[in-house]
Amino acid sequence: MDTNSLIEARKKAEAAVAEMPEDELRVEAFKMILNKLLSASDSSEPARKARSSNRRSAGEGHKKTTDESSEDAVPRSAPERILSLKAEGFFKEERGIGEIRDELQTHGWRYDVTALSGTLIGLVQRRELRRLKVDDGSKTTYKYFNP
Repeated sequence: MDTNSLIEARKKAEAAVAEMPEDELRVEAFKMILNKLLSASDSSEPARKARSSNRRSAGEGHKKTTDESSEDAVPRSAPERILSLKAEGFFKEERGIGEIRDELQTHGWRYDVTALSGTLIGLVQRRELRRLKVDDGSKTTYKYFNP
């Protein structure tokens, strides 16, 4: 951020609190408004840089493809997180839903078993995982594994 932008933001913040009585509330309001203006200015800076870099000729620079950027992305949804376990080799062995929940928790991702069941069925339908019905005495469970 350049000096002119900083001075302009300060003047805007001062004008916003000019009619307030001089006390702690005015000082805090000034701080909040100035921070908001500065953060808005900082967030517009990368956008400005991005626009100028898009004007470069097609032969210059390297743009990431969606495949390259998704490799480094942190999985955010339950299916993405389960697929990240698959990529780690977790489903080389047959796994029950409780084991899957426990492994997700070791990564810091907390889910109830009931929340995972539909997600796992969806992954089976998309053929990302396979499912096997296992009779365990009086109860029937499902085990999930790599296709």
